[in-house]
Amino acid sequence: MSTARAQGMNKEECDHYFDLLGNLLTENNLISAPRKFFNVDETGVQLNNNPGKVIATRGSKMVNCVTSAEKGETVAVIACVNAEGHFLPPYCIMKGKNKKKEFEDGLPPGGTVVMSEKSAYVTTDIFKAWLLHHFIPRKEQGKVLLVLDGHSSHCSDVEILDLATANDIILLCLPSHTTHWLQPLDRSFFKPLKVYWNEACKKWVQNNPGRKLSRLQFPSLLNTAWCKAASVQNAVSGFRTCGIFPFDKSKIPEYAFICKNTANAALRNENSPDENIGEATAHVIIDANNQNNGRSPKTADPDQNPFEAISAVPCIPGTSGCQKRKQHAEVLTSPEVVAAKREKKEAKEKKDLRN
Repeated sequence: MSTARAQGMNKEECDHYFDLLGNLLTENNLISAPRKFFNVDETGVQLNNNPGKVIATRGSKMVNCVTSAEKGETVAVIACVNAEGHFLPPYCIMKGKNKKKEFEDGLPPGGTVVMSEKSAYVTTDIFKAWLLHHFIPRKEQGKVLLVLDGHSSHCSDVEILDLATANDIILLCLPSHTTHWLQPLDRSFFKPLKVYWNEACKKWVQNNPGRKLSRLQFPSLLNTAWCKAASVQNAVSGFRTCGIFPFDKSKIPEYAFICKNTANAALRNENSPDENIGEATAHVIIDANNQNNGRSPKTADPDQNPFEAISAVPCIPGTSGCQKRKQHAEVLTSPEVVAAKREKKEAKEKKDLRN
């Protein structure tokens, strides 16, 4: 785990997020409407086969496996799902300018491919197009909640926030570096999708020796992987394990907050360094005099982890003042946030005019 994730996933940020989520669900009468809880995120798949495990004779010095390319082209896939288990069709991004009809042949029904000249990553314009042409036509009447991460393409553009507000879409932004615990798609969908994708690519390469995977094979391979991974069970499991539906903040276990645990361990070591050296090596400490007198053994401090003296978890350093501003959990479509972003945009435009 990276230092950024360890710092970002802390108790205070998580509590603030669940407080916002609980208030939104209650105030908008969404607490018992799982069909109106949505999560959107993107991932990348490579047009290449992952060899995985191979069979070789014992003692082999070198085992080779043929891949379609050294490094395959990356295609971004935007996925969106609600808490009832309904997936929206995939929205795929390829790098390039000219789109061919063949790029969509064999995609899951309703799937779309869009082109991006600079890279196959989500931009503000692409996310706006997804919201306008892919999500809004499929949403039902009334307010819905859309949970997303704090990527700049999602939350920095005022036009996106105005578009969401006008269509009764509540955008709830997750805290930075917490999606591995708080985002349903990360918890239960993207991993099986990539497993099935790699299986489909490997099978295609085996059945087509000498040929290279290209964009023309992408639609059918994604369809194979998507139909297996986009199950109701995976979707419902993701929202449940993240504590969104049913709403339950206790679904995030205490051991998820590494930053708090290591900070407490460091504090204990500072307060009583001599005591920890002896007591941390075992759960039970037997006193020689007590043993001779037939007394029961003395137990160590229950708050002291006996493994800290053997292999201590490294303490996570605090954030420095020069780092990029951390994205906290916030309701992006709230009037206060929209007004602040509009003011920031106007100030930037005035500055650009002066220059």
